[in-house]
Amino acid sequence: MPYSIATLLLRNLSDVFGENDPVRRRAAIDDIWNEDGVFYDANGGIYRGRDEIDRIAGAFLGLLWALTTGARS
Repeated sequence: MPYSIATLLLRNLSDVFGENDPVRRRAAIDDIWNEDGVFYDANGGIYRGRDEIDRIAGAFLGLLWALTTGARS
């Protein structure tokens, strides 16, 4: 299912990096990330594929995410 860029950004923030439940987080990753997707973190980390994205997203649990402006398409 195609999503707008704004929707993808919001879902990635809330449903992947903000999700505490590992089953729901993985379902969101499988829905919005390509199998060969790559996540680059601000500290220079590079995570390739859904399994690594899932692992790193789980490591960010406990951090507070906040939007500072509205996402736009």
